[in-house]
Amino acid sequence: MPYTSVDYESVSQGTYMDSGTVKTVYDGTGGGNMVFHSTDVDSGWDGTYKGKDCREASYVYIVSYRRKDEDCRISQKGTVTLLR
Repeated sequence: MPYTSVDYESVSQGTYMDSGTVKTVYDGTGGGNMVFHSTDVDSGWDGTYKGKDCREASYVYIVSYRRKDEDCRISQKGTVTLLR
Protein backbone atom coordinates (compact mmCIF):
# COMPACT_ATOMS: atom_id res chain seq x y z
CA MET A 1 0.00 0.00 0.00
CA PRO A 2 1.35 3.45 -0.83
CA TYR A 3 -0.11 5.07 2.29
CA THR A 4 2.53 6.52 4.57
CA SER A 5 0.33 8.16 7.21
CA VAL A 6 0.25 6.28 10.51
CA ASP A 7 -3.09 7.92 11.36
CA TYR A 8 -4.62 6.85 8.04
CA GLU A 9 -3.34 3.30 8.43
CA SER A 10 -4.88 2.88 11.88
CA VAL A 11 -8.22 4.24 10.71
CA SER A 12 -8.27 2.50 7.32
CA GLN A 13 -7.90 -0.97 8.83
CA GLY A 14 -11.48 -0.78 10.08
CA THR A 15 -10.75 -0.97 13.81
CA TYR A 16 -12.83 2.11 14.55
CA MET A 17 -15.27 2.08 11.64
CA ASP A 18 -18.89 1.20 11.13
CA SER A 19 -20.42 0.02 7.87
CA GLY A 20 -21.13 3.61 6.74
CA THR A 21 -17.47 4.40 6.08
CA VAL A 22 -16.45 6.34 2.98
CA LYS A 23 -12.83 6.49 1.78
CA THR A 24 -11.82 8.84 -1.03
CA VAL A 25 -8.44 9.78 -2.56
CA TYR A 26 -7.96 12.79 -4.85
CA ASP A 27 -5.11 13.82 -7.12
CA GLY A 28 -3.48 16.60 -5.13
CA THR A 29 -1.50 18.14 -7.99
CA GLY A 30 -3.90 18.23 -10.91
CA GLY A 31 -7.50 19.26 -11.04
CA GLY A 32 -8.29 17.37 -7.86
CA ASN A 33 -9.69 14.37 -9.72
CA MET A 34 -10.94 11.47 -7.63
CA VAL A 35 -8.67 8.43 -8.10
CA PHE A 36 -10.21 6.14 -5.47
CA HIS A 37 -13.56 5.84 -3.70
CA SER A 38 -14.88 3.02 -1.54
CA THR A 39 -17.47 2.29 1.10
CA ASP A 40 -15.84 -1.06 1.94
CA VAL A 41 -14.19 -0.89 5.37
CA ASP A 42 -11.59 -3.48 4.34
CA SER A 43 -10.52 -1.87 1.05
CA GLY A 44 -7.63 0.46 0.41
CA TRP A 45 -6.13 2.36 -2.49
CA ASP A 46 -3.41 0.42 -4.34
CA GLY A 47 -1.87 3.44 -6.11
CA THR A 48 -3.71 2.87 -9.39
CA TYR A 49 -6.51 4.58 -11.29
CA LYS A 50 -8.57 2.63 -13.83
CA GLY A 51 -6.00 -0.17 -13.70
CA LYS A 52 -2.97 2.03 -14.45
CA ASP A 53 -0.26 3.12 -12.02
CA CYS A 54 -0.68 6.69 -10.78
CA ARG A 55 2.33 8.95 -11.06
CA GLU A 56 4.55 9.77 -8.11
CA ALA A 57 2.88 12.77 -6.52
CA SER A 58 1.00 13.98 -3.47
CA TYR A 59 -2.60 12.84 -3.04
CA VAL A 60 -5.31 14.03 -0.68
CA TYR A 61 -7.34 11.49 1.28
CA ILE A 62 -10.60 11.88 3.16
CA VAL A 63 -11.98 9.15 5.40
CA SER A 64 -15.44 9.68 6.87
CA TYR A 65 -16.56 7.20 9.50
CA ARG A 66 -18.50 6.66 12.69
CA ARG A 67 -16.64 5.19 15.63
CA LYS A 68 -18.24 1.98 16.79
CA ASP A 69 -18.61 3.38 20.31
CA GLU A 70 -19.92 6.87 19.40
CA ASP A 71 -22.84 8.50 17.59
CA CYS A 72 -21.04 11.30 15.72
CA ARG A 73 -19.38 11.04 12.29
CA ILE A 74 -15.69 11.86 12.03
CA SER A 75 -13.83 13.04 8.93
CA GLN A 76 -10.10 12.60 8.77
CA LYS A 77 -8.17 14.38 6.02
CA GLY A 78 -4.54 14.46 5.04
CA THR A 79 -2.01 13.99 2.28
CA VAL A 80 0.02 11.02 1.21
CA THR A 81 2.96 10.93 -1.17
CA LEU A 82 2.99 8.07 -3.63
CA LEU A 83 6.51 6.73 -4.29
CA ARG A 84 7.34 3.81 -6.53
